[in-house]
Amino acid sequence: MEANMKQVIYIDVLIALNIIIGWLLILAASKILRVTPTPFRLLFASFLSGVYSLLILAPEMMFIISLLIKLILSVSIVAVAFKPTTVRELIRYIAAFFLVNFTFAGIMMAIYFLFKPRGMAFNNGAVYFNFSFTSLLACAAAAYVLVSLFGLYLKRKSADGDLYDVEIKMDGKTVSAKGFMDSGNNLYDSFSGSPVIISDPDFIKPLIPKALHKFFDGDYDTAYLELFPDWKKRVRLIPAISVNGSGLLAAFSPDSVTITSGEKAHTITNIKVAVSREKFSNGEYAVLLNPEVFMGEESRRRLKLSFKAQQEVKT
Repeated sequence: MEANMKQVIYIDVLIALNIIIGWLLILAASKILRVTPTPFRLLFASFLSGVYSLLILAPEMMFIISLLIKLILSVSIVAVAFKPTTVRELIRYIAAFFLVNFTFAGIMMAIYFLFKPRGMAFNNGAVYFNFSFTSLLACAAAAYVLVSLFGLYLKRKSADGDLYDVEIKMDGKTVSAKGFMDSGNNLYDSFSGSPVIISDPDFIKPLIPKALHKFFDGDYDTAYLELFPDWKKRVRLIPAISVNGSGLLAAFSPDSVTITSGEKAHTITNIKVAVSREKFSNGEYAVLLNPEVFMGEESRRRLKLSFKAQQEVKT
């Protein structure tokens, strides 16, 4: 089929190469985000990249329509590849994905202007390169390496200050992992005023009796709690909002949570640990911390009263 300037475009080559490019770009974004998509999600998201490339064959669209389609597809690719659980995560993932796409596009354009290769076509925000398969793979791999190195640089410069050592104790048992200070986590228990941190289910399950695992997985049948009177006193259902909508998370009061940064350790007893119903641990951290954990009891009490006053005004 023909496109701009009578350029011949082979559909099988177009889709195959864009699937490969999409795969490399998603991997590069994962380096920046420090998350690892599952092989199935990675493959499906890469396939969407290949499908998007077919827009080059459509009649030329208005810029705003082309941009809107690209944005919708980019959100779909990010959602499929990384499965964000909050709006904040979705925005962060989209930003990283756009970063690697712009970097790749810049590298490809630099190669085009420096070496003047034949067989390049643009239309509706999609691009076709009539390079040899080996040359295109080499260019894509080079872009992936450069973006990955940039991601490692960002990793060293940023997130270390947001990661803490977290130790949670319950009934003589202890689990330890890294916790990420999530400014978007402002949950607290409205009954006790306790801040709420969110745990990956696989990390926290060793502290929870096996008979209660179904309850914390989302089957909120109080019959499970009747078997464990001590736990029944500790458990709360916390309203939470994510990109998938609103719902409840089961939370419990541990004996203590110790958060350590460097040589400074902060131990809290008035705190709730909510158990995520979906796995989010990426090997780097297993707990989403609440900034309020470093606030004093009086500050939390005032914050709780302020929040209640706002709710009363709204109602």
